[in-house]
Amino acid sequence: MMRLKSKLLSLNANKTAKVKVYSPRNCEELRIPFRADKTAKVVGKLASIQPPQSIHPDQSAAPPLVTGVLVQNDFKLSLMAPEDLREYAGLNTTTITCKQRLTLSAAGVDLVKWALEGTFGNIEELPEMRRGKNGQSNGNGDHMITDGEETKQEDADEEVASLVAAYLVMGCVSVRYRTNGEVELEWEGNMLNDGIADSVMAVLFSVESSPAAVKRSSAKHSHSHELPDVNPHHSASPEERLERLLWFLEAQFGQDNVAPVTTPKLPAIEDAEDKIKKDEADDAMKTEEDGEDTQLQERQQKEIDRLHKIGIPVPGVSIKVDRMNATVWLEDLEVESNNKVFADRVRAVVERAVEVTAPLWG
Repeated sequence: MMRLKSKLLSLNANKTAKVKVYSPRNCEELRIPFRADKTAKVVGKLASIQPPQSIHPDQSAAPPLVTGVLVQNDFKLSLMAPEDLREYAGLNTTTITCKQRLTLSAAGVDLVKWALEGTFGNIEELPEMRRGKNGQSNGNGDHMITDGEETKQEDADEEVASLVAAYLVMGCVSVRYRTNGEVELEWEGNMLNDGIADSVMAVLFSVESSPAAVKRSSAKHSHSHELPDVNPHHSASPEERLERLLWFLEAQFGQDNVAPVTTPKLPAIEDAEDKIKKDEADDAMKTEEDGEDTQLQERQQKEIDRLHKIGIPVPGVSIKVDRMNATVWLEDLEVESNNKVFADRVRAVVERAVEVTAPLWG
């Protein structure tokens, strides 16, 4: 090591700047400082951006930001736009082109264009569509050739479908509509374009199932086919409607938390004579417990029979969630609960369930 040191000193002895050669001992700690600042050269499109002219810029104004790709080659740093990687960095870039084909049997090209314009705003026509407009077309993909007074129609090739319309959506997704109803989508694969392409396909599928896509017959006919059978849900029994209501409530509150109520809610006695009779009956029933139970059962049975006559299978439905209980009386859809918030929630669910299964009974 000492000979190497002396050799280096002898080689650099003629330089104006004195060269120092250090020869530390083994296991001796070395602290070598390096400059933390690195200078990058801006090339390509980013180099066309004008830098600030003032040497001392305004501290209150936000400094301009330049975004790009930083490429390090050996010890040189270059800042450039992603489009300039091939030219200035010598890197090979790959572009993924995605294609999706779907067939629309009902929606026409006019309806497709209207739906795309309503969703994405103004759409551009591709140059291939402008070239196709130079010739006349009858709207079905068959070109018309006029020679004097005679007109001859060329039959379209059945094997190869011709292009009817070609549009560019949001500047990234190409939509091509052909005569056989085939729609081809083409776009450059990236996160933004993939999302736009998914939206375009959703619009096309919604247009295909839209009532506006139904084609009208060009001539009148007798409609001699048989009438369809009656819908099985047209006249459902009270038990079936109650079962649908229970399904709806079980989906909201859980299967184990919903149960029918078998004991009816007895109506209140309002007339004065009935109140007197009730008091007399209460005095008599105090002496005879068996008579009281019998009279109560008779009143409950009469109430159940009355509900059955108007098409209500059970008096009500009980709903229990944790410590909250609610009872829904099916005659007037009255909700009884000790918790007001839970009662409002049950009332809203029952109203929606009745709308789905309406008319609920009778």
